[in-house]
Amino acid sequence: MTGEKKPHGLRGWLIPVGVNVVLSPVVLAHTLYFEYTNILSTVGWIAQSTPGNTLYHPGFKTLIIAEVTLNVALFLLSLYLVQQFFAKKTIFPRTYSIVLMLSVVLAVFDALSITLIFPEFLILTPENIWYLGRAVLSAALCVPYLKYSERVKNTFVS
Repeated sequence: MTGEKKPHGLRGWLIPVGVNVVLSPVVLAHTLYFEYTNILSTVGWIAQSTPGNTLYHPGFKTLIIAEVTLNVALFLLSLYLVQQFFAKKTIFPRTYSIVLMLSVVLAVFDALSITLIFPEFLILTPENIWYLGRAVLSAALCVPYLKYSERVKNTFVS
């Protein structure tokens, strides 16, 4: 039994985890650019944040500023996680688990906030369902794996 090899290294089920880690900054950068370019353009921002305009809502500015700030923070954190993953740092499993759970909370918060500010918008749009479903599925699969896997315990040791 002492000669038995323990699972270790960026193999097995750590491959899909790694793909998710590597793709997260790309997805977040895409979201930041394409979701907020129109909203933050001069015309879009003025139309939606100036009292008296038909698209105006008093909570809009706060919501957009909070969303952009949180997405930039998640983008920077995702870059940090890529480095931690490939450096096999002991902090990676816990940090990534927290980020995954936080992503679920933020997805729900985002959908509810938009619905409160713009009640005419449907909360369960295909985009929101995809974003929330991705966050829930990632957390549901990865968090227990990162906590209980022998491969994870043997890999993230530096």
